[in-house]
Formats: sequence, structure tokens, C-alpha cells
Amino acid sequence: MNSAVGIIIGLASRAPVTLFDEPYLGLDAVARQLFYDRLLADYAENPRTVVLSTHLIEEIASLLERVLLIDRGRVLLDADAESLRARPSR
Repeated sequence: MNSAVGIIIGLASRAPVTLFDEPYLGLDAVARQLFYDRLLADYAENPRTVVLSTHLIEEIASLLERVLLIDRGRVLLDADAESLRARPSR
């Protein structure tokens, strides 16, 4: 329930920068997909910067415009998602 409340507040605030730090913790797969769908719909109506930290990269890959990979405070990668998708996989 805490995750759901945090998501609702984050979406409703419509702040110029919205931060979600692993907002899906405690949510099942269906609820996570609902969050992603609502996030996209809200972003389409109210564009702003959304920062989403996650370990579920595969699950959110289609949502991304830009990717920053940070490890222990160091930026390891900063690239647009489209160029990363075009890279051959290793």
C-alpha cells in the first residue's frame, strides 16, 4: 500500500521533476504494468522530467528516452535510449 500511495502522490504532484525510487516495490506484475501505463498517460498529458531508478531494466526499457547508469556515485553511461537499442547486443 505504501508503494501505491507514493506512486499516486508522485503522479498527482505534476512537479517539473518527478523522482521515483523503485516505486514498484511490493507490487505484483499486473500492478507494475498499470503503474507504467498510468505514468506514460500522465507524461503525455503533462510532460516533465521523470527520473525512475530501477533494477527491472527489461520491464521498463520501452518507456525510456534517456539512460543513466550510476554505480557508487559515478556515471558509467549517459546515452539516449534509441542509440542503446540500436547497439548490437553482446
